[in-house]
Amino acid sequence: MKKASHKVEDGKMVKIQLEINDETVEGVQIRGDFFLEPPEKLEELEKQLEGLKQDSTIEEVAEKAKNVEADLIGFTHEDIGKAFRKALEGDEK
Repeated sequence: MKKASHKVEDGKMVKIQLEINDETVEGVQIRGDFFLEPPEKLEELEKQLEGLKQDSTIEEVAEKAKNVEADLIGFTHEDIGKAFRKALEGDEK
């Protein structure tokens, strides 16, 4: 399991936890002090990132996240990508 936090420019926090199997992300949990409207889309957002390769870029993660129709309040798709990359690069345990 790999995890990381990314502080968004306005002070919000995006936390991500990844389960890795070989080179693929098998499980994703996203938490933080942001808002998602509607809130029940969070699980769909997490599922959208499953199956990504460990070498996925911030941009690739953000593009996958954009497949979920939800309003992100206090963070962006790119912030999710940044937290994802930090977790894979081992910035936090």
